Amino acid sequence: MRVIILAAGEGYQIGGFNKLLLRRPDSGETIMDQYKRLFAGSPITVVVGYQAVNIMNTYPTLDYVYNPIWHTTQDSYSLALALSDEPCFVVHTDLFIMDSVIDAMEAAEPNVILAASKENRGRTDVNIAMNERRIVDIYPGSLRDPADVQPLDIYKICDRQLLRIWKRRCKENPHGYSVLNLPIDQETPVHVVPTELANVVQIKTPLDYANFLRRTREERDTRS
Repeated sequence: MRVIILAAGEGYQIGGFNKLLLRRPDSGETIMDQYKRLFAGSPITVVVGYQAVNIMNTYPTLDYVYNPIWHTTQDSYSLALALSDEPCFVVHTDLFIMDSVIDAMEAAEPNVILAASKENRGRTDVNIAMNERRIVDIYPGSLRDPADVQPLDIYKICDRQLLRIWKRRCKENPHGYSVLNLPIDQETPVHVVPTELANVVQIKTPLDYANFLRRTREERDTRS
């Protein structure tokens, strides 16, 4: 199955560092190394923009799509550039993922989003409302129901019609988040694969990375 990695953003909150090049302290594996291992054997397309050559020079054998207006668009536009009707995983650039997460998504329904419960959510967060794991609403802003979960920026979409609609909506709404353009209003359902927050570490700020480095070192010291 094809894999699309959305990596066009500036990462201004961590000083403009390409997040795909962030490393684990225990193994030295970068986020990009991790994706290549988790999706071994799958064709990988990386959508790049800010400092694109840094990534392309480090991983010259991958397939790349360039977003020339990365600085004025959200991830919807980047996804529209790469998406086709070929079944695929879509992942963002800032995630350290436990191997079991991808195994769970591969074993799940054909069209799924990874999501988790989160106690502290901001007004700009995106939330998912479900009915027995089927997504019935995706909305930004204040939490409407404590049972609603937060998407973790990993998707598996296999239905070709859903993929065509998603691409079209991302083109039509390039300044929004791609998850808000996901077509959940069709007959074909999209489900949630639930996980624990500890299984996916999202690096948005230097503090996120510092906490991850500290936690990884503590876990390594405990094992030794």
